[in-house]
Amino acid sequence: MTIATDASQALRAYRDCDDGVRPDHRDLIFYLIDLDHFKEVNDLYGQAAGDHVLVKVAQRLAGIARESDSLIRWGGEEFLLVCRSAQREDANQMARRILSAIADSPSDVTAGMQASRTCSVGWLPFRGCGERLTPTPST
Repeated sequence: MTIATDASQALRAYRDCDDGVRPDHRDLIFYLIDLDHFKEVNDLYGQAAGDHVLVKVAQRLAGIARESDSLIRWGGEEFLLVCRSAQREDANQMARRILSAIADSPSDVTAGMQASRTCSVGWLPFRGCGERLTPTPST
């Protein structure tokens, strides 16, 4: 399945609701995850250690994602999580789960050495034509 197909399905779900009530679990939500101060890991422990940390982070993120979601390495230390058939009202909760999954467990970087990492998360639901973009309060 591609993002274009997912976007079409979300648009169709919203187009078909006549009463103005959003359909349950029909949203497409994008989470951009950026590891904080990741360059320090490479600088202090070397690129192999940094690569190991990235693998561990990806495993943690995959562990909280659903089978229907897509986890993509977006950049050097950035990941994109695409959640299909999601619900906007639950998006902040998922963002908190992402933050916790990264911050709660240090990663082994070398024999006997661990590095704790945190991350920053931003999210936005796919919005179709005509749908107003209103700020979503974050917690």
